Amino acid sequence: TMLYLCVLKNIEEAEYHYRHKRLDSEIWSGLKNQMTDFHSFKASKIVWNKRKHHFSEPFQTFVEQLPDGNDKVFEMININENTK
Repeated sequence: TMLYLCVLKNIEEAEYHYRHKRLDSEIWSGLKNQMTDFHSFKASKIVWNKRKHHFSEPFQTFVEQLPDGNDKVFEMININENTK
């Protein structure tokens, strides 16, 4: 939980800088994709819902509008129930 909150704080700072045109869109694109993947996990959503009050309103809006990532991380590394 604490590690995820630290990651969220770093992404919140980057989102702030992007919104104020202080962060290049190439860098922001990768961070946004990473956040989408993180937020696709059920555990991440549970933590977010319990701790979102620690974050700015603009960042809360950003996170709430993220598309469902459908656990892309697991798709990338091809983990399934039949893997031994």
